[in-house]
Amino acid sequence: MTFFPRIKIRTAYLFIFILILCVTWGQPQVQKTLTFKDIMRFKEIRNPKISEDGGIVAYGTQPGRGDGEAFIHNLKSGKTFRIERGSRPVISNNSLWVGLTVPPKKVDLANAKKDKPKQSMALVNTQTGEVDMFENVDRFELSEDSKWLAYKLFPDKTKPEEEPAKKTGATLFLRSLETDQPIEIPHVLAFAFDKASKYLAFVSTIPDGSESGLYYKELIGEGTSQGTILKEMNVEFSNLVWTDTGSRLAFLFKSTDSEGADMMSLMIWEGNNKSLIEAVAPNAVSKGWMLPENNRLSWTPDGGRLFFGFKPEKYRDESPKKDESPKDEETDLVQEADLFDTEKILTERGVDIWHWNDPLIIPNQKVLWPRKKNQTYLAVFDMSNQKFVQLADEDIPEVRSTGNPNIALGFSGVPYQKEITWYGSVQDVYTIRIKDGKKDKIVSRLEDQAVLSPAGRFVIYFKDKHWHLYNIEFQTTLNLTEKLGVPFYDEDNDRPQNASSYRISGWLKGDKAVLLYDKFDIWRFSTEDGQAVNFTGGQGRKYQMTFRILQLDPEQRFFEENERIYLSSYNNQEKNFGFYSCRVGRSGVEKLLEKNKRFRFLSKAKNADTLIYTREDFEEFPDIWTNNLEFTAARKISEVNPQIKDFAWGKAELVEWSSADGTPLQGVLIKPANYEPGKRYPVIVYYYRFFSQRLYEFNQMAVNHRPNFPFYTSNGYAVFLPDIHFEIGTPGFSATKSLVPGVQKLIDMGVADPK
Repeated sequence: MTFFPRIKIRTAYLFIFILILCVTWGQPQVQKTLTFKDIMRFKEIRNPKISEDGGIVAYGTQPGRGDGEAFIHNLKSGKTFRIERGSRPVISNNSLWVGLTVPPKKVDLANAKKDKPKQSMALVNTQTGEVDMFENVDRFELSEDSKWLAYKLFPDKTKPEEEPAKKTGATLFLRSLETDQPIEIPHVLAFAFDKASKYLAFVSTIPDGSESGLYYKELIGEGTSQGTILKEMNVEFSNLVWTDTGSRLAFLFKSTDSEGADMMSLMIWEGNNKSLIEAVAPNAVSKGWMLPENNRLSWTPDGGRLFFGFKPEKYRDESPKKDESPKDEETDLVQEADLFDTEKILTERGVDIWHWNDPLIIPNQKVLWPRKKNQTYLAVFDMSNQKFVQLADEDIPEVRSTGNPNIALGFSGVPYQKEITWYGSVQDVYTIRIKDGKKDKIVSRLEDQAVLSPAGRFVIYFKDKHWHLYNIEFQTTLNLTEKLGVPFYDEDNDRPQNASSYRISGWLKGDKAVLLYDKFDIWRFSTEDGQAVNFTGGQGRKYQMTFRILQLDPEQRFFEENERIYLSSYNNQEKNFGFYSCRVGRSGVEKLLEKNKRFRFLSKAKNADTLIYTREDFEEFPDIWTNNLEFTAARKISEVNPQIKDFAWGKAELVEWSSADGTPLQGVLIKPANYEPGKRYPVIVYYYRFFSQRLYEFNQMAVNHRPNFPFYTSNGYAVFLPDIHFEIGTPGFSATKSLVPGVQKLIDMGVADPK
């Protein structure tokens, strides 16, 4: 009796369900209107990395509010691993491991009043996805041979506050990634693997901080062999820097003399024979100068020279004086009661003392003072003769080394400091001989770029709208661009200053030629006779396309003859982007990939023909894509913001009109979501010089001081991004001449409401 009625009811439900499906089938999904909360949930990609063999891609993602996450893609197996709150990925050179920083939950940080939670680290196996978590990790590092992981914990902050503030370090774990055996090293302040993966150097101190030592672990077997580099009472070690080749370690060593004054030395340890060199002794520093602890050490690629910095003695930091004023409850109550006491307020007043002949005005001095007092002046130690030479001084404060063993470039704006306030930056440029510091001025009052060639034979600089090639040996100068009739300066310059260059793009091996940009093309200039060849074949200027070289190898210093070079492209009229290639020594370009999108090159695998880039337009988030060097295997690997499809968004299109004086102009019109032709909409005009290049740009999804275009178009507004051509001296009037006809164009199109 009860069985049949149940069947009938269920059949009725099924019939109704099928009817609903039939009615709704094919109807468009109702999209939501964007809110500020929705915007804050959108994520950005951060720190994208590709492994050396091109098989692993890792990156972090971060929303506007809340916790981020990391993704690891194994391109060969197709597996993807997600690590909650992971960030800043580091891929091992053998592609088997990815190390990640894992910050605490944002809500835990917000709720913690004291003892804020510390970050952790994650070690991920890229084949299995297995994750090892290590809590309270301050810093970690993977060895170059991918066999070792070192990670240091945060220092223990449980010591009573009345104890002396001494550096006591924290526990360092050295873990074999092959045997999974960790070695615990206590009280470590700093550590660093050498590039050859033979040693781990670390600074350790006893708990009371009275004795420190610099030690090494020899990375053999399970890494249990340990030795001492240097150990003394009441000393400090810092700035551990290894050479790129071999096992040579530089570091700073601070001790005290018999009167308790600090003494700083620059030391070098030879890992091959375990010998120690004092490169700069405290008594070897020139009078009026000091070797500061806040320093930057760097080796030349061959490990033959070490660059570091000196600092004027007059800028030695004074020890902060301890505030010994009473801190009791009664005092605090008085201070709270006297918040509006005029006399107390006036005790905060100060006086600026200035002189009419000061090189910099007082506000500028205040801004630059922290940088000035902490600035170091470049010096170099030569391993071959065991001597150091100071290259920079207060007359020539900036010296740039490009790795050339013989020559560096010096820059000085000191003679022109008064002009900075009203004119802008100008500098004199010098060649500086590294072996003895000899300086020769090559150009005065330079406002643009000057670059030393890789082999150190030439300096190229831009002045008076032309590129000049200076021959260091013969001290002669050749104007490379004056006879070409093509501008190598900013053709669109509308600022009250000299037009800048389009920058240098590279050199050929042996300083045989230099590569330079104009607005559109790339030129090759012989350094022997200045002969010029447009090796993009003039295609850029002909089709209004800007070609720029992609730096696939960040360590590459020059190009080989007939080498294939990869280019980015931007169509100045259509506003789309692409990838091209060309050959050094030939003329012309080859199209590899071009769409109505914006592409941004990210990185290339060191040992494989695989690269990663992003693709975007106004409606497409810039997710990560992989491809080969022929651009025939495009593959999208990330899907960071799939919720885009759920929202009413809007569409961007290019608009053209002429200014009041007849100048052709372009701009981007972003129509509101669900746009209806013929319907008038409120329009937001957002302008700042040129904006039409943003046609295929995904708008940053953030709530900040800039308008969020999808938010407005989702809520029924149109957004207009016009190009503005300014005229020097009349910025407001010239802007009006561009803007008003642009808005009138939108009215004529039936989009903007004239009221």
